[in-house]
Amino acid sequence: QLDAAAPAASSADAADGDAASGGGVPPETREKIASHQRALRRYITALQMQRVIGMHSREALGGVDAERALVTELMELWAAAAVLARGNEGGQREVQDRDDLALLAAWVCRDAAVQEIASGGGAGGAGGGSASVGGGRVAAAAAESQVKVRQLLLEAAVLLEAARKASPFNFQFRLLLLELYSWLGAHKAAKEMFDALDIKNIQYESLGHLALREGVRFGLPVAIASAARDVCHAHDDDIREGGEAIAKALQLRNTSVAFDVAAFRARLRNSHVLAQART
Repeated sequence: QLDAAAPAASSADAADGDAASGGGVPPETREKIASHQRALRRYITALQMQRVIGMHSREALGGVDAERALVTELMELWAAAAVLARGNEGGQREVQDRDDLALLAAWVCRDAAVQEIASGGGAGGAGGGSASVGGGRVAAAAAESQVKVRQLLLEAAVLLEAARKASPFNFQFRLLLLELYSWLGAHKAAKEMFDALDIKNIQYESLGHLALREGVRFGLPVAIASAARDVCHAHDDDIREGGEAIAKALQLRNTSVAFDVAAFRARLRNSHVLAQART
């Protein structure tokens, strides 16, 4: 279907170029493109459901080779679906239809890395012989497992960076890259991804834990202090502005809004993220 969509998209591009001279895209061409886009979205939804129910795990797929084949297939589809993303270049669309294909491919790699971490510790524990030989096998297996984990995480990051270049407004790319770079120890890149999220005000309540968690996990005092300061300032601002909002609502005799804001401020005082930041 993507191959069939290419001529229609090309003719649409040509018609768009002639629009100034009175031309236009025929309705049937637009409908063909829209039909292919709907088919792509349905297919992606089916793939997402497969992942939710565990069909993209290594065991369900039947081994490492099938896992690698799935990643390759997803990225080939992502590249082929570029024909349906025409017209988005330079625009402010936050996502493209094909973005989820790259996300799924990255999640397959990420989940495989998590599985490798979970199973790598005991990979060499079944060897016999002397204690020194057994210890050597365990160490070798652990080192091999670490290499595999790093390769999988790097592959996921590379896939997402390629997709992010084509679709720079998709925040889901940044969120997953933040986690991947943190695991890889690329703290500067992780900080850049967090800053690129451009979170403000109350968004620190739902996303501030990302910076705090990674800073604590990897022992980064500067990152912890910066994130904690931002979270505390955001909460202070929201509490102050909340008081002003309550006063304004009461002044306008809108008591329901005043009660809602007061209840929200009460919930903020019990914020787990704020407690982490203050400690």
